[in-house]
Amino acid sequence: MKAKAPQAHATATVEKPTIPQRLFTAKEAARYLGYPTAWPVRALAWKGELPTVQLSERRIAFDVADLDRFIETRKSREIR
Repeated sequence: MKAKAPQAHATATVEKPTIPQRLFTAKEAARYLGYPTAWPVRALAWKGELPTVQLSERRIAFDVADLDRFIETRKSREIR
């Protein structure tokens, strides 16, 4: 009779639920909107055209819902 080789223990991996990112930095918001840098996004925020979330005295973030709304309000059927 042959001896059985020891089997490796199967380890169960528990997948963590994926939480969609809701707040973006200026750089991430710029990428989301198709700008090459964060400066146009910051300028839109300074002009009040793009809402921000105040995280601290110096840190702001951009809500993805506001970015989507920004995109929707600028859609056009005409090419200018």
